[in-house]
Amino acid sequence: MRSVATRIVAPALMLTLTSAACATHETMARPPSVADIARINGFADKSGSMRVTSDLQPLGPPAAAFPPVVSAARLAPFGNGMVALQQRDGGAYLEPLVGLTSVTVRDRPRGALIGAGIGAAAGLGVSLLALLLLRSVGRDDPSRGVSNDCDKTCIIAPAVVTLSAAGAGAIIGTAVGSPRVFDFDRR
Repeated sequence: MRSVATRIVAPALMLTLTSAACATHETMARPPSVADIARINGFADKSGSMRVTSDLQPLGPPAAAFPPVVSAARLAPFGNGMVALQQRDGGAYLEPLVGLTSVTVRDRPRGALIGAGIGAAAGLGVSLLALLLLRSVGRDDPSRGVSNDCDKTCIIAPAVVTLSAAGAGAIIGTAVGSPRVFDFDRR
C-alpha cells in the first residue's frame, strides 16, 4: 500500500512547481511587427484589455494629458510607423511604433493553472496539518480499541480539501489572470 506522501503530496508538489512562475516576460523587436501586434491582440481579446507603456508622447488629442502608461483594448497598425491604441469607448491614440516599450496583458488560462497549484498546495498543507493534529490530541485510544492505523478518512478528507482548494484557486486565478509582459527591445 502506497503512503499518503506518494498519493497526494508528490502530485500536488509537482503541480505547484510547474506553475510557480507567475509572470511571463517575452522580448520582441522594437518596433513590433504586424504579426507581433496580432499576437498581442489575441491575448488582449481574451483578457479584455492591455496596459501599454511608452517612452514617447503620443500624437493626437489629448496629447498633453496622456500618461506614459495607458489602458487600451487593442493595438491597430496605422501605417507610416504608427500604431493606434484603440480604447473600449471607440477612441484611439496614435503612437509611434518605436515609442512602445512594453505591453502587459492578462493570461487567464495560466492564471487558472497557477491558482490551482497554489490552492492545491495550501489545501494539502492544511489537510496534513489537521490529520497530524487529530492524531496527536488523542484520536487513538488503546483503551477503547482504536488503533493508530489510518482508515479511508485519512486519504479521502485531504483529497477532498485539496481538490476543493485547487478548484477555488483556479477560479480566483482565472478571474485575476497572470501577467504576460511583451517587452520591446531596440535591436
